[in-house]
Amino acid sequence: MSLFPSTPSTPPMDLNSWIRQQEDTVARTWASLKREEDEIEYEEEVVVKLGQRLSQTRDRIQVSHRSHIDALMQQVAKDEGRMLQSIDAVGARLAHEKSVFQREIQRIAHSRANTPRTDRHTRQAWDYADRIWRAEESGIQERIDRVAAMGLECRRRLAASSTYSPSRRRPSTTAEPAPEEREPLRRERERTKSSADRFVRERKVSAGAVIREPAAKEFIRERRPSQAVPPSRPITAAARPATAGASRHYQTAEDSPRERERERESRRDRRERDREPREPREPSSHREPSSHREHRQRTKSTAALPTHHASHSTSHLPASLPPASHMPHVSEDRTRLAAAWTAYECRWAGLQAPIPSAPTAPLTFHNVPWPVGFQPESPRSLTPDRIKKFLLSSSHSPHRSPKERLRSALSLWRPEQWEDKWINSVEPGDRDKVRYGVSVVAQCLGELLKEASSKEDRSA
Repeated sequence: MSLFPSTPSTPPMDLNSWIRQQEDTVARTWASLKREEDEIEYEEEVVVKLGQRLSQTRDRIQVSHRSHIDALMQQVAKDEGRMLQSIDAVGARLAHEKSVFQREIQRIAHSRANTPRTDRHTRQAWDYADRIWRAEESGIQERIDRVAAMGLECRRRLAASSTYSPSRRRPSTTAEPAPEEREPLRRERERTKSSADRFVRERKVSAGAVIREPAAKEFIRERRPSQAVPPSRPITAAARPATAGASRHYQTAEDSPRERERERESRRDRRERDREPREPREPSSHREPSSHREHRQRTKSTAALPTHHASHSTSHLPASLPPASHMPHVSEDRTRLAAAWTAYECRWAGLQAPIPSAPTAPLTFHNVPWPVGFQPESPRSLTPDRIKKFLLSSSHSPHRSPKERLRSALSLWRPEQWEDKWINSVEPGDRDKVRYGVSVVAQCLGELLKEASSKEDRSA
């Protein structure tokens, strides 16, 4: 590649011609990476097919005989392990592609640094080239982040399946039906997730990696096989991973028993409000004060909570549910917090166990995964209330107590641990700011942990 103003004997290149030359170079780079892209496409197809087979196997578990469940569970674990291998292979090849583009970005930065400040035309040309190559690099990084999130969820599912033990299942006390009677029963049995829970009590299916967040009202889990593999992307476009198709086969947060219970409560509350206008209105002199009416409505909402489902805890429900007009805002806030928590965990997984041979970008204050659910501008945004709202939200980690969550977070934000592991990866200009932010987070977590411990002691 020649410099922007090539030589004194030739006229300087036009800026549009320079940009076209850089785009042609990007296209040639993608053409040289065709082998890696073909391997990525192959592994992505493997992941999609395994996702379809896992969905069919889990459907068979729900309607199969008890003696067949152990073999089906072993097949699920085997397919999950093969899927994890393909996901890791995709991540390694994407890391190689990113390193190719980063080498070109470093060469452009070196050429720009050697250009005199007075030559603004040439420096502007190098700036345009840097933008073009960084746009391609950011597209690859998005693919790496999505693949890392899927790998994290696949590892969680493998860990959950490893807790399954056939010997711990409760033996059946009922007589098994005859083979000729078993087929009609299988056809009549309703295929729901709760039936699988009755057969396999130790199996805890974790939520799949949310690649694209579905709308809370419109999302309906499909029980049909995946669609065909999407067509291949253009060479220079930021690619989407075909592995996103595999995530639709796993249970999501909106499909959990807690969300179904919440939907039933909202429908019951709407029916009660619809019945209220039909009741005869009292004379104005005998009406209750507004405070008494609100207290009566709160009491009615509290009494309406179901008590016949022993398997579903209702301790997470408030004493009185908000009106139906406010429910979408609550759902949107929960979805946003759940997505922020997933991004927070994936970012920390990348910091703690980076992909081998993957080039790492330097840390700054603005890309450190702070525990507040958003990217703060300064350490003043790291307040105890925001940290508590993010870490102790009911949108994630329902199986962990507040004390366990705070202890786990504190293990990541110890200042001495940051000095040993990550502070050298921070840009020198941001190190003092990051050190101060880490100390603020550690202090806030210590105060919140003391508060949670005192609450547990008082309740005990």
